[in-house]
Amino acid sequence: AEGDQPLLDSDHSGFVDTGPLAAGQTFTVTVNLEASREAWVGNSLSLQLEAVSALNAGQTAETRIESTLPAPFAQVFSDDVQKGLRLSLIWPHNVFSSRVEDYYSGSNLAMVQAADGGYIYTWEKNGTKRIDDYNLVLYSDIEYTLLYRSGTFKQLPIKLTKNGEEDTGYKFYFDRFPSLASAGNGRTAVTWVRDILDPKISKTNSNVHIAILGEGRTQILAPQALTSNTEWQGTSSPQVPLFRSPRVVATEDNRFILAWLSQYKAPTGYTADIWTAVIDSSGNVVREPKRFLSGIPDLLVYLDPNLTDLPSDRALLAFSAMDPDENPALDAYQIRYAVLNNVGGVVKSETVIPGVQGRGIDAQRLPSGNALLAWTDLQERKIFYALLDGSNYTLKAAPKPLPNPCLLYTSPSPRDR
Repeated sequence: AEGDQPLLDSDHSGFVDTGPLAAGQTFTVTVNLEASREAWVGNSLSLQLEAVSALNAGQTAETRIESTLPAPFAQVFSDDVQKGLRLSLIWPHNVFSSRVEDYYSGSNLAMVQAADGGYIYTWEKNGTKRIDDYNLVLYSDIEYTLLYRSGTFKQLPIKLTKNGEEDTGYKFYFDRFPSLASAGNGRTAVTWVRDILDPKISKTNSNVHIAILGEGRTQILAPQALTSNTEWQGTSSPQVPLFRSPRVVATEDNRFILAWLSQYKAPTGYTADIWTAVIDSSGNVVREPKRFLSGIPDLLVYLDPNLTDLPSDRALLAFSAMDPDENPALDAYQIRYAVLNNVGGVVKSETVIPGVQGRGIDAQRLPSGNALLAWTDLQERKIFYALLDGSNYTLKAAPKPLPNPCLLYTSPSPRDR
């Protein structure tokens, strides 16, 4: 089809065609595939579309089209072409897309499904504000919106933090890296990092912040610092930490387990620790922020923490670790994990998944209670995954790579067409 109009057989050759095209002229053909109602999730289709010149049958062009009936999922993203923030809801036989914000100036966003089946969508928004006749300061705020399960607005975008409105003096307040978790009682924890840059001394103060949302615009816990770092990092003080990669997950008993990185440079080199904390859904601290795993400057660096819940009020903490002692190749990163309980105690200590390496790990609890881990192997340029038993926390299946369909296809030679 051309747009919404089906192609016709204009030259009566028995095949649909584009009609006459001048030299250099382009023509866009849209192919619509629709699965039958009898199709199952995971069923796939692969076909080749071939264009042949009506004037010279030896002039051809072809493309391969693949389609798989997906399991339902939601995704959020920024769109540089159509601009703004978008939400896509994908079902096996339907797709819904909505624009949440017309303009996006941040670098990080997050989304979680709420207990009522709707969605909570958060992002950072950058801006500038004038503080006197001669000076502008930069800032970033955390905003969020509530959506029904259909993807339509339940609540228009709300400012969670208001650095753009509050008096911050000449300092730059940056709220970044938001992460979300929604508990079964309908409350949602939002965590992020606030960096305060003082341009007069070229130093940064960093802290992890937390808020708990109730229904609508209700805040059970107003935005506040979870950590209490009062020091400033700069060229003369590299040992002062910067906090990064905050993550949060809700346990079955409506507590929130948090994890984040503490990055710093000691006299012997750079490293990063993993810290954890636990709060309940009313905002009470169950476990104060505490270093969970300690890096070793220039020897062991922790990266990319991620969390998912497990049965019995527990959580899986997965992460990467760069350890040159065990991995002579400096760009090799081990995949490791640990299991925590709802007071931050260790149920299973730091464990290495053998024989694999990578970064960007993600973790998700499955309906069975088991956990699926996935990451990117930077050397093989593949996505690997592993299945973890949700009761004894051992591997149920050895790590495997996801096949790349683009590598499985070889264009046929002219004689095979």
